[in-house]
Amino acid sequence: MDIPKKLPPIGARIIKSSVAVALCMVIYFFRTLLPIGNGIPFYSALAALWCLQPYSNSTKNNAGQRSTGTFIGAAYGLAFIVLLRFFGLSEPILVYLLASVIIIPVIYLTVITDNRNASFFSCVVFLSIALTHSFDENPYLFVLNRVLDTFIGIGIGLAVNNFHLPIKHDSETLYISGIDSVLIPDDHSANAFNKVELNRMIESGVKFTLSTIRTPAEVKSLMNVRNTYGHYKLLE
Repeated sequence: MDIPKKLPPIGARIIKSSVAVALCMVIYFFRTLLPIGNGIPFYSALAALWCLQPYSNSTKNNAGQRSTGTFIGAAYGLAFIVLLRFFGLSEPILVYLLASVIIIPVIYLTVITDNRNASFFSCVVFLSIALTHSFDENPYLFVLNRVLDTFIGIGIGLAVNNFHLPIKHDSETLYISGIDSVLIPDDHSANAFNKVELNRMIESGVKFTLSTIRTPAEVKSLMNVRNTYGHYKLLE
């Protein structure tokens, strides 16, 4: 009979994700009290979740991708709506086919501006405008709210992800740890968690090194610690 594996605990990133979505909903509630439109909290929540990453550098990178993609998609979406109004296009199938064609310059702009990672978000924002709001009485307000929704989510994601309790780390003591059955359990279940938490400690200034009989190549292969936050060295 197989013994069920121990369920992992609910980590900080899961809790932060829930908090970020809740904050998006709270801000949406207060926006409904304003006379200028309230947006759609779904887009804010998606942007916030996308920005929640284990490392601060990856969080900023994702926020940049999302911001760039939103600007490009919104710009093309706005131009698309102006084009429809100018030529008086109102046949849905023609509008949808034209939107499909506009996808080409949307993606191409991300390529020539070296923002390839933002191409998906550019397409998502453009299509959300072109396919669902081209026939609205006032689609321009949706474009504005669509951009605002995303940046609210990005701001919340960055704030929640970078929030830490005021804990003072010991930056004077050198901490030493083994690898096998310590950082890397026999079933490897906590390996990813250990690396994330360890990198956060090193980033905060904690001095840490490893004690092991493994070769440097083995340690590098097992731990694969990001150079952004520090490195390991073998003890003599």
